[in-house]
Amino acid sequence: MFAAKLGEGSDAVHQASMRLFGILQTLPGESTLLFTATLQGIAAMVSSRRITADQGDALVGAAITRLVPDPA
Repeated sequence: MFAAKLGEGSDAVHQASMRLFGILQTLPGESTLLFTATLQGIAAMVSSRRITADQGDALVGAAITRLVPDPA
């Protein structure tokens, strides 16, 4: 589902992935699978150039807003 690369990595990418997996651990039940599938679909649409990177960013923000519970 997610690609992995061995060798020198970007610190920014590492930090982003750590934040993502931190979010995933807070989601109840099947919400983790739904959120992960949503992100994978957005990534596939961006990588196939069906949507722009900016549109993908907006969709990720919308997915977070709708699928990740507010901790407050």
